[in-house]
Amino acid sequence: MRTDSELRAAVPHIANDMLILRQAHEFRHLRIGWTAWYPMARNASVFLEVAQGRRDDMRARDFFVRGNAEMARWDATRKQRLKEAPPQLSDVHAEASRAAAHLSWKRVSDPLVGPPSQEVTQFILTLWGDFVAALPKRYKTLFLREWDRLHGRGASEGPQEDVDALGGGRC
Repeated sequence: MRTDSELRAAVPHIANDMLILRQAHEFRHLRIGWTAWYPMARNASVFLEVAQGRRDDMRARDFFVRGNAEMARWDATRKQRLKEAPPQLSDVHAEASRAAAHLSWKRVSDPLVGPPSQEVTQFILTLWGDFVAALPKRYKTLFLREWDRLHGRGASEGPQEDVDALGGGRC
């Protein structure tokens, strides 16, 4: 179980990766967009618990108290969304290695990886919005404030209380 200070320190890293994923999607027609999108999609899918990761990876569940109402809401929403997940989602982890994270000859000899998927991006961003919406208030506020900071909105404006501001589902 992570401490509150560890969770607070993780917020900027998680929000940054989600923003990079969204921005990389805008450049999916360029190879540079792929290079950013694939690792971020892999990170997001592990964090949002739709793909296996390593033991020390950050997970959405770390931000919830096991067994409480927020955790139950997150679990139920995530499980429901997974029923509607695009088939390409299951390939993201392996494709990240082939497309961007590992410079191997497979990029030349077996170039099966294509541009980032619109459907996968939309799914991940929607699940990201679901995650933030389900969070306990103290962490929800931290994520929304960080999202505002990343978008150049000042603290004097206060956090955007609308989770839609996270960009979930909009690509």
